[in-house]
Amino acid sequence: MSGIVMDGEVTELVLRVPYDRDVHLGEMLVLEDKVFENRRYLLRVTGIGYGYEAAEADWAERAAGSILLMEGKEEYRMYHRERRLYKSVRCAPMLAMDGDRIKGVKSLPSHFSSVREVREEDYEALREELGDIPVGRLRSGERVLEIEAGIHGKSFAYHIGIFATTGMGKSNLMRVLAASTMKNRRYAMLIFDPHGEYYHGPQVGKKGLKHLRSSRLRVYTSREEAEIGRLKISYTEIYTSDMASIYSLSEAQREALFAFSARYRENWLMEVHNKNLDGLAEEFPNIHENTLRVLKRRVESIMKMPVISRDPGFSVNNQIISELMDRKVVLVDTSGLAEEEELLISSAIARKVFTIWKTKFTSDMEEFQRMPPVLITLEEAQRVLSEAKGGMFPRIAREGRKFKVGLCAISQQPKLIHPHILTQLNTLFIMGLSDEGDREKLGSASKQDLAPLRNEIKSLNIGEAIITSPFAPFPIPVRIYDFDEYAGTYSEESGRSTKNMEIRHDEDFV
Repeated sequence: MSGIVMDGEVTELVLRVPYDRDVHLGEMLVLEDKVFENRRYLLRVTGIGYGYEAAEADWAERAAGSILLMEGKEEYRMYHRERRLYKSVRCAPMLAMDGDRIKGVKSLPSHFSSVREVREEDYEALREELGDIPVGRLRSGERVLEIEAGIHGKSFAYHIGIFATTGMGKSNLMRVLAASTMKNRRYAMLIFDPHGEYYHGPQVGKKGLKHLRSSRLRVYTSREEAEIGRLKISYTEIYTSDMASIYSLSEAQREALFAFSARYRENWLMEVHNKNLDGLAEEFPNIHENTLRVLKRRVESIMKMPVISRDPGFSVNNQIISELMDRKVVLVDTSGLAEEEELLISSAIARKVFTIWKTKFTSDMEEFQRMPPVLITLEEAQRVLSEAKGGMFPRIAREGRKFKVGLCAISQQPKLIHPHILTQLNTLFIMGLSDEGDREKLGSASKQDLAPLRNEIKSLNIGEAIITSPFAPFPIPVRIYDFDEYAGTYSEESGRSTKNMEIRHDEDFV
């Protein structure tokens, strides 16, 4: 027995725990009701304090003084130590279980019910709730259980956020998530990697996705590299709306871009590039010359980008779409590009995916039902999801769920993401965050109450995460797999083909 309930209410219980019992924040405990014998409660330690029994209110203070005075002379004798000293442990009830039935906590357990350490069999009824894309193992405080935990693939379309300070394990988590998605074979993922750390590995001696030798992975890069697809798209696949991803646009500039698009259609970029300033002023007399000059300069900069093909028929986009339809992970390595180039290409490719999935939804529901949910991951997401930015990625956050297209926003600074977009991220991976403002933003955006877990979140170590999701029974504490070890045991399942597997359009995608 680990402790006894001595006080509390429905949302928080207070336990008396022996003074020599080591207790940790985030530790999971099981309360077995003394009256309702088939009822158990899953508790999570949220606070730990000292407790003592004494007739005098200042006994602990006086005892500490006596110990200091006697230090080095003789041992202080404390009578009935086991009775007088204890730990006062605050716990948040996570859920109640009547037999195998899982439900929310709406009642108090019986007085003086006993509490014990969680065992792996306590999670048997919850295994299906812990996701079909595992990323690690359940934690109980500092103890790691032999129970896989992760997220449900259906959460891909409902948008995901991954937030951590540098060095806390974001890159490792993303490589594990990608590998687990490939192994599952039911979902698709499009990853934009601006740092070049996912394929080769983050540093010398560390493994990347290439070490899995997976047939479920396809890679594109702007660099010359053997056995990797060359990243290049046609100028016709850059829309005027993509400019918002890389530039802050005035209202006059937005109106001018709209006029370009209306007149030139998909050839707008080439037309503006080829015409001189006088020619543009003659065709668009209502647009101020300074606005035309700024936009023409930006268009010329785009047309000089090595990843922009002047062949209207050349693009890797159709290959990417086909591979995502086939439930693969597509990695687009943009590490060789300047930031403007990287964001422009990412926006254009993401828009193509969104358009295809949306078109199928409106034109061929039967085919749409067979299409996999696709997760588009974006590093340093605050760059394009701030209040000042428009573009494709905010649109995916607002509209993508209906069409099974989800956004995975990865950031060190969630407080810089627009609050409306942050609330669209239904599943959150919260790792070590040093900034209190960031933690508060996530607390208000989470679909589950994180207030009792503030101290636990502050104390997260490298590789530890809390997963919150509407598809999870409670915020799940996880120790993320080390990718190097995970890669050593990775093997692809040889199960049946999933190419024509139907993932139905139901209440999840309306």
